[in-house]
Amino acid sequence: MYDYFQYKGAENLDSIRDKEPHRWRRQVWDKALNNKALETYEAYTRDTVKDWLDKIESYGGAPINTSLFAVLIPFDNIGKVAYSTNFGSVRTGRDLPMLSLIETLFKTIGTLGHLDWPLPLTADLGLGKEQIQFEDIAVRMIDERDKRSEEGLEDMVKYFLEDLKSAKPKAFFDRNVLHSDSQAILIGGAPTMGSAIGYLFYHIAKHAAVREKLYKSLAEVYGKTIPGQFKDSDLATLEYLDAVINESMRIVSPGGSNAPRNTPPEGIEVDGVFIPGNVKIFTPIYAFSLSEKYFVEPEKFIPERWTTRPELVLDKRAFFPFLQGPFSCVGKRLALMLIRLLIANTLWSYDFEFAPGEDGNDIFRKARNQLVVKPGKLNVVFTKRT
Repeated sequence: MYDYFQYKGAENLDSIRDKEPHRWRRQVWDKALNNKALETYEAYTRDTVKDWLDKIESYGGAPINTSLFAVLIPFDNIGKVAYSTNFGSVRTGRDLPMLSLIETLFKTIGTLGHLDWPLPLTADLGLGKEQIQFEDIAVRMIDERDKRSEEGLEDMVKYFLEDLKSAKPKAFFDRNVLHSDSQAILIGGAPTMGSAIGYLFYHIAKHAAVREKLYKSLAEVYGKTIPGQFKDSDLATLEYLDAVINESMRIVSPGGSNAPRNTPPEGIEVDGVFIPGNVKIFTPIYAFSLSEKYFVEPEKFIPERWTTRPELVLDKRAFFPFLQGPFSCVGKRLALMLIRLLIANTLWSYDFEFAPGEDGNDIFRKARNQLVVKPGKLNVVFTKRT
């Protein structure tokens, strides 16, 4: 599976398995997502959230499929943050071709499960039409952005280009590496976030008491740093907001299957069971997050388990929505910034709940594990606060 997402032999950040080259590549990514950069990206994120609020208003109280916009919102945002480009999908309310291509690729991988040997074979034989089209888009995004370098644009690709064009690059030694990481940006920027945001809308819309408590907590920081606005650093201090986000991602982790690993040649014993060598094994993330071994009443949505009821969390190590260690999600802080600003501004401007006739079942029943979890449809109505 890792070998499938590369470009002309150049691995992207998520495909590098060797620690040393991964460390150097990660350093460039970390610089592109450091505190100073995130301050700039927060302004872009505000624009994305404004597009969403304008879209809600345009519906005039009619039901909105939040599972659709849960993908479009982060997709537009990563366009601005990474390439200084506005894809405009929130304004139109429709998928762009590159989003459809990503979904097709993920669907293929999800269908094969952990039977990954056909993937590189398909690519080598030139049979993966969608993969080729997606690669072309990823290349074009970089090349078009590079042509605008003299404009002094502040985005993620700026840092990648600086490394590429430096006298001694750390990681971007040629354009193939740049084009390969462009795929990682597009893949990581929308589907995973779309899953997290989609189920967050579900849980907040379902629980009126959660909405009310969350709304009241937002009043503590509204306009604190920026008059008439929310600031992410202020939102990050709200324990209940973080608790709601954590609890939603615990119940439905965006990463559905978790990555497989091979047992060592000599085999390994796990919980009293011997597994022979060179066997592919994996544990789905939900097997941790929904286990009574680690959480009390694991299938219940109880944000307070992360604040005032810590006894409901038996082992915090079982919660890792962004993975852990040096291979953890490089965009974690960017993702949380978008989620916090999105939920805060939406809930501050609108109350929202399931639309008439919506029972909330399809978002689970029609969900698909396509490498990441794609939520089913959810119709929500938004009522403007006065």
